[in-house]
Amino acid sequence: MKKANIVFAALLLPAVALAANSWTINRSSGVAVMGEISTLTFTIANGASSTNSLNKITLKFPFAGGSANDYDIEGGVAPPGWVVQAMDMLNRSITFVPAGGCPAVGLSPGQSDLFGVRVVATPATKDVAGEDLDDSGTGKTEAYDGCANPSVTFPHWTGASSWTRVGLSAQLNVSPRVLSQGGSVTVTMTVTNRASQTKTSITPYQPSTSPPAAQGGATFGLTAGPTPASIASLAQNASAQISWRYVANSDGVSTFSTSAFTTGANAVTSNLAQSQTVSVGDFTGAMSLTPPGVTDGAQVTVSLMVSNNGTSPLTNVVPNPLSISGTATRTLVSGPEPANVATLSAGSAARFYWVYRINGTPGQTYQFSGQATAVKEGMPVASVPVASALGYVVTHTIRANPSSVISGAGVKTIQYTVFNGGGQNIKELGIIDPGAPFGSATNSVDTSGWTVDASKQSPKTFTFTAPNAAAELAPGQSKTFTMQYTIGTVTQTTTYTHRAILTLADGTTVRVEDQVTVFISRTVPDIIDLIALSGPGRNRLIWTNPGDHDGVLVLRSTTGAPSTPPASGTRYTVGDVIGNASVAYVDTLSFSSSFSDTGLTDGQRYYYKVYNHDEFWIYSSGNVPSTQGIFSEPTSRAARTPLWCYNTGFSSSVQPVTETGVGVYSAGNLKAVTSNLTSTDPTLDGSERWRPVRVTGAVQSRSPVVPLAGRSGKWILVGDQSANGYVISATSGAVAWRAGPFVLDGGIQAPPMVQLYQYGNAAFQAAFPGKDLVLFATRRTANRTQNEVRARYSNDGTQAWTFAPGNLDMISGGMLVDYQNNRLWVASRSNGGTQPSLWVVNTLNGGLVTSFNLGDIDHSVNMANQVVIVTTNSGLIYAYDPSTLAQVWSYQLLKADGVTPDATTTYVAPIANGFIASQSSGVVQRYSVDPTTKAVTPFWAWASLPAMTSPAGIRIDYTSQKIYVGDRDGVIHQLSTYTGADENPLTLISGFALGPPAIEAGTSPKRLHVNSEDGRLCAVAVPF
Repeated sequence: MKKANIVFAALLLPAVALAANSWTINRSSGVAVMGEISTLTFTIANGASSTNSLNKITLKFPFAGGSANDYDIEGGVAPPGWVVQAMDMLNRSITFVPAGGCPAVGLSPGQSDLFGVRVVATPATKDVAGEDLDDSGTGKTEAYDGCANPSVTFPHWTGASSWTRVGLSAQLNVSPRVLSQGGSVTVTMTVTNRASQTKTSITPYQPSTSPPAAQGGATFGLTAGPTPASIASLAQNASAQISWRYVANSDGVSTFSTSAFTTGANAVTSNLAQSQTVSVGDFTGAMSLTPPGVTDGAQVTVSLMVSNNGTSPLTNVVPNPLSISGTATRTLVSGPEPANVATLSAGSAARFYWVYRINGTPGQTYQFSGQATAVKEGMPVASVPVASALGYVVTHTIRANPSSVISGAGVKTIQYTVFNGGGQNIKELGIIDPGAPFGSATNSVDTSGWTVDASKQSPKTFTFTAPNAAAELAPGQSKTFTMQYTIGTVTQTTTYTHRAILTLADGTTVRVEDQVTVFISRTVPDIIDLIALSGPGRNRLIWTNPGDHDGVLVLRSTTGAPSTPPASGTRYTVGDVIGNASVAYVDTLSFSSSFSDTGLTDGQRYYYKVYNHDEFWIYSSGNVPSTQGIFSEPTSRAARTPLWCYNTGFSSSVQPVTETGVGVYSAGNLKAVTSNLTSTDPTLDGSERWRPVRVTGAVQSRSPVVPLAGRSGKWILVGDQSANGYVISATSGAVAWRAGPFVLDGGIQAPPMVQLYQYGNAAFQAAFPGKDLVLFATRRTANRTQNEVRARYSNDGTQAWTFAPGNLDMISGGMLVDYQNNRLWVASRSNGGTQPSLWVVNTLNGGLVTSFNLGDIDHSVNMANQVVIVTTNSGLIYAYDPSTLAQVWSYQLLKADGVTPDATTTYVAPIANGFIASQSSGVVQRYSVDPTTKAVTPFWAWASLPAMTSPAGIRIDYTSQKIYVGDRDGVIHQLSTYTGADENPLTLISGFALGPPAIEAGTSPKRLHVNSEDGRLCAVAVPF
């Protein structure tokens, strides 16, 4: 009768209607890993000759109530425009429909799309091939046009869409995720035996790099591995690792993938595991998503780590808006935090964070990708785009805390918090024993109030059961269950899946899982460029995070440097006591690179150590800037106290350089140039204008700050002890160029000099159109005759000329540019009195004008009162006419007795009709030079001069007629220019030598900046 009806209809319908509805299901990817949540992806197609749209699809999975081929359904992965309408947990079926309901097309005739289903398969003794969808019973595999009136049922699918149930689980980890070309990366596969019996001789396939074309494609070369070549034996639920070592051969983004297998009668294989992305280049990124599975309305954190793997700093590092994909709704809650990073030093990294709220039905997905932009040497650059893992909306979650434990930790407690996002009560929780290295499991510390049964085996399961219906876990609620494990050892850091079974009120089950990492101790890099800045009642610590970074822990003590490091694998909270110190600050998933310690006592010394840690809470040494960490003393900013002190932990005797009303710049043994703001706002005063800019060696001389032709702003000229010269932006810290090393057996000791085009005469401007000359002098220690003066063009650092006469000793003190005559005066040593030590060089061509042998000169050359003044190491002072080069006068410094020769601690400071000398005998004396006779005489009465330990040099405030002197005992002396009397000396840093001070006259109040041997740069208001 049914057949006759069909024939009758065919006779009446037009020819086009003769086509019959049809559809196909083909598995496109995925395997079912025994006992774990796995995703199977199917291509479902509506037949090209179908007459109806396909807009309701039900897939049913095998289940026979305890048989070896049972499946649980954990969720669906709907394609764009579709949602999971229902999951029948009892009958193991899942139904997909178009989002928004009817009218909806779904799949038109001839169209297809990908549908994913997350399933858990029962363990078996070996791989099971040919597993297929079920087309029988309730909720069978079928398809409809549910929007037709009446609805149209497609023919039942009875074809093959099979997959394989596999007995091995594989996870792939790669470290590091960001590196430069030529760097090495380790790929580690963790293999877990999920079959129901022990497996032997597990062999890996060699990892292959298979980057999506749109992501670039870094290439790698295998240098070691696999190690071991195979895994001899794995018991059920046991894990082992195999690793490879690769070197990056080209820039780009890649992933690694591989699998494992056994052979024989009961052979098993694994899923194809794929690693996180690996980004190779000078400016790279890595993106993470936490957590990867959430219930509707929960929040996730997205992190983009960018790393500067190059040699030049990056400035104005800004994350681009994230690209978002997936079918779930993503709502930005906050971020990016921070909005930008002013400077990213070479070898350092920064993290940006976003928080999103995820809304959707189970099976919907979310994924993020992004990149950052920056400026490098004046040019814009961008990191390669990177993507996060794919996240899923789920109905239930379990979270393990802690999520990481240290290898061999012994007895550790793990709390499992279950959230019920479904529609039924949860009446039972089964925590499956994760296996080694989580040994000797017990629930003896559980306080949930549920009863526990540990009798279930294969796999061993701890079953928590609610004592009554009222105690069941209701929808929207969470509950915590506790287990204790004895943590064994692992050979390398490994992440293990902790699985659980939730039994709902109707008896159906849901699988949930989370990951716990067992890590081995390793060397975690320290933070970079830690400094301490003092202020009223506070100390502020500032640092740069390395690329390998999750957060920091700060220890503070008042009795000395923190003596006991934190224990790796332990999470501390503020206030915890560790040795002689306590925890002042701790964070994780952090982009923070500073900490303000407030509520402190002014004048009290506080000692700090800052420990970088990774995501497993493995701590670095904390030995930054040294094994003593760093200290700082809050200051009230009251009269005769510092306005602020900036401690780098490295001594400096260099005179700071000020940019009036803007900032102060300094350097020293830190091997970096620093910058501090000058501000009338106490909360900003002394803050960094930019992070320390690394140079290749210590800096032992003053670094001039000047305008340069063709460049905006001011620029810092720096020479270091590795014989490299730099031009650095005073505004941003960007390095315009670096020249050198000029020699290999010495450095640059003398302050760099510059002859500026804008102040040059016609001859200079004609010789160097639109260019300045930056001048560096060498201090060779091995060859005392082959020192040089290098002239470099300011625009690009290329060489203009070199002065190398072949008998030039080391140049330590400094040089002087005579603009009027286009001459450079150079002071040097004399190679034991056998060589000239004062040189006059033509700046137009680098030729020698003349030279003088005056004995060793380690002090700078000055010009004042129309004479060039030179101070020798023996205390002889010479004055020369800059035009005729004739000696005008000379004078041997004497001690107070007027007979005994004395030397200077630095160059003499010229003043009108005279000069002031800081003398080695411990006095500062002012001298007069008769303008007619050129006779030199002491100006102050010797008896009135204060005794000093060792004056380091002077600065004169002409407005107040005060002279400021830094002394070796930490005292700043304020001398009257009229009498030389010491007016109210100030002990700034007791017991430590001070360098020559610098005055910033354009501020109110006027201030003095001075470096100290104990590593501090301090600002103090003057006059005292």
